[in-house]
Amino acid sequence: IVVKMNSSTKKNEQLETDRLTVTEMIQQTIDSITELKQRLQTQQIERETLIIDNKDNFQRKAQIELELQDFQSETSQRDTKRNQLRKELEKYDQLINESEQKLTKIIPEYNIIRRQEEQKTAQYV
Repeated sequence: IVVKMNSSTKKNEQLETDRLTVTEMIQQTIDSITELKQRLQTQQIERETLIIDNKDNFQRKAQIELELQDFQSETSQRDTKRNQLRKELEKYDQLINESEQKLTKIIPEYNIIRRQEEQKTAQYV
């Protein structure tokens, strides 16, 4: 009977040891799950922040692209207008040159006619 009790006591002690080991393992698992939940929560916050930042970055990129297109369009329009104005300037330079050439031809004749007119007027006065 003593041997049976001794054997029974050993089994009880082993069971108690196993129970403590299992309890420790359960606690470790719970702690591990808690830590993982905290890490997951931190990762979710970081992920959401990055998503928001990324969205802001995409919006800013789109805005910059539109501004760039506007500038390119304005530059193109300015270039077109500049070329148009240069052509007009050349046209008016040409007209001025032609007028000056005509004046150069006309002025001596004008001066002759004016002197003749002055002489005729002087004869009648």
